[in-house]
Amino acid sequence: MVDHAPAAPASDFDPLQVPIRKAVSVLMVRHNPHLELFVQHRVTTIDFAAGMVVYPGGRVDDADYHSPITASASHAQKWARTWATDAPTINALLTAAVRETREETGATLEPTALHPWANWTTPPGPKRRFDTYFYVADAHNLAAQHQTTEATNSEWAPAHTLLADYNAHRLDMMRPTLHLLNEIIELGTVDAILEAAAQRSIDPVRPTTADAKDLGKAK
Repeated sequence: MVDHAPAAPASDFDPLQVPIRKAVSVLMVRHNPHLELFVQHRVTTIDFAAGMVVYPGGRVDDADYHSPITASASHAQKWARTWATDAPTINALLTAAVRETREETGATLEPTALHPWANWTTPPGPKRRFDTYFYVADAHNLAAQHQTTEATNSEWAPAHTLLADYNAHRLDMMRPTLHLLNEIIELGTVDAILEAAAQRSIDPVRPTTADAKDLGKAK
């Protein structure tokens, strides 16, 4: 999804006054025969995460608050420590995750297939900031494909290959993307990931101004 919201003006820019918008991102995982994730290689001309490898996702739209999709009580409880604590917001996040995945990959996930995983907020500094809610989903039976103008290409990639390419400077990731990739690799299997999601307690990651210098890029 293209974010058409205007960035803060270059003149009299105050990083502490940049609004924080809610966003979602989905870690689609499968075995084929190794653990793979569906990722996008973002274009270099975009104004947020340019040139980065990312997971499908995007900003929550106003229309997402008017969807019939409803999160279960156990699903909602996973976000209890985040800034998304009311039912309308939690339902909007889930709706956005379904919508963004369909728009960007052509794959339609059932809401019950999306499991809360992590919450990261962009620190002060960038001209766009997001409070991003990450989900994991078993996508072994979905035909995801490249269909977003925000990326040069999209692909299923082995998790270990993504990490090796990052370490060899063949691709770049923002810190949340890299951190979550390492978590997925450590778990090793889709079954282990889904089991961890069921047991997971989500603590928000909200870097301060002092952390901003190392969040623009993971390296």
